[in-house]
Amino acid sequence: MTIDELVSSLEAATEGSRELDAYIWAAIHCPGQPVRVVEPATWKERRYFCNPDAAMDWIGYDLLNVAKHYTTSLDAALPGESIEMASIQRSQPGQPSKWAALDSGWPKNAKREVGIGYTEALARRIAALKARKEIQK
Repeated sequence: MTIDELVSSLEAATEGSRELDAYIWAAIHCPGQPVRVVEPATWKERRYFCNPDAAMDWIGYDLLNVAKHYTTSLDAALPGESIEMASIQRSQPGQPSKWAALDSGWPKNAKREVGIGYTEALARRIAALKARKEIQK
């Protein structure tokens, strides 16, 4: 999953999930490598794996064991995340409110990015991933 695809998934999500947490961790620590999804056989839930070094013959990281709760916790910041502000946005009657977050960009003088999501945690991670994408260009 590319960062653009991940950002789209986060923007569409109405709440955080461990699946999204796994894909965020993979985007940071296994860039460009596929995430392997293993359906439940011996585990109680679906598992996600990524291998940062495709040349090595090993299953890789069990993402649910290593990923922080990025999409549900305000404290689970991404490496280099630098949120200047976050605020709830007014919505039309009958529509759910959304949050906006501004990542100041890292390193200094990088482009600032805005993330908009249904929760504050989602908005923060969206802004941080957009800023990270700008740095990786």
